[in-house]
Amino acid sequence: MKETDKNVKFIQREALITFKKFHRLCTENNIEYFIFYGTLLGAERHKGFIPWDDDIDVCMFRDGYNSLMSMLSDNQINCVTYKNYKSPWGFTKIYTGESLVKEAGKFTHPDLGVGIDIFIMDSFKKNGALLKILQLLKEALMIFSIDTSEKRGGWRLVPNSILKLVPFRVNRTLINWINYIGSKSSSNNIDTSGVYSNIQWVSGIKRNIFNKNEIIPLKKTLFEGLSVSTVSNPKLVLTKLYGGNYFNLPPESERNTGHSITILNNKKR
Repeated sequence: MKETDKNVKFIQREALITFKKFHRLCTENNIEYFIFYGTLLGAERHKGFIPWDDDIDVCMFRDGYNSLMSMLSDNQINCVTYKNYKSPWGFTKIYTGESLVKEAGKFTHPDLGVGIDIFIMDSFKKNGALLKILQLLKEALMIFSIDTSEKRGGWRLVPNSILKLVPFRVNRTLINWINYIGSKSSSNNIDTSGVYSNIQWVSGIKRNIFNKNEIIPLKKTLFEGLSVSTVSNPKLVLTKLYGGNYFNLPPESERNTGHSITILNNKKR
């Protein structure tokens, strides 16, 4: 087994430890969450991790997220949120255990334990003003996020070099505005004919807007032998996220994590 494969397996094992604690805490306190992104794809296609994936992604509704945040410190689960996490993205990471990792990038986070990513799914009026403002802010955040700009070539190398000088406070301000709008919209909008949007992930902005009946009512599926919550219509959601051929395996050359993670201290279990 290649060293990179060993690292992926190690991170998967550690992430699953945190995920099981998170799952138990949510279950015991009637807090809703649901697997999403690569974790949803993995559950549908592999009944667990995508073999080369190295993280776990879940979404939560705003009320459930707030409830979870209020009880984490009493349950030996560590947390870094969009309020204090030095990253161009505005989501939350929770982690347990003693094994530390470091992810490369301009906005490198502090050395963290291996954990899971939590995104907030907020409620919006379809084509409403707040949703349109949100999309504009997320477009701006994508422009100022170096992780996105590094994928550009040709003439885009010029703005890319400028973006490297953008201070982090620009990203932080945009992230705070985005989360404020999401929170405000969720607190005011309970219209079942509206839409949900994961406000905290920037790439593919329009594909992160979902009709409510694509998400709720939540149902159960298996992930690594654990019965977990998933969206109402995984097929429609995954097609929107990854295209209609999502169930087909990509070419071997594309089977990689997409992250550059270094394991700092591998604590054997």
